[in-house]
Amino acid sequence: MSDLAWIIFLFVIPLAVLWTAIVIDLVRRSDISLVRKLLWAGFTAFTAEFGAVVYIAMRPLRYPEDGLTRRAENELADQLLSAAERGDQGALENSRQSAMSALK
Repeated sequence: MSDLAWIIFLFVIPLAVLWTAIVIDLVRRSDISLVRKLLWAGFTAFTAEFGAVVYIAMRPLRYPEDGLTRRAENELADQLLSAAERGDQGALENSRQSAMSALK
């Protein structure tokens, strides 16, 4: 393999994968504005590995909507379990329909 092929294999491809993952993460985030998303994307693109490390270090571990989603999932699971334990068919069906509508 030539030197250029090794450089591409070791640096360019991993950096492109990392930058793509950062851009996908930026698009999904709802806690920052479009301008800040564009600034982060530009910063990570122009500063290569350094920008990617800074972005990963500064991003929140969880987004606020993650907590709401998990809380709702836990409440639905609790409703299903309690209805199943009681043997209440009507409550079990209502809980199941609530869970199905939450997935839509």
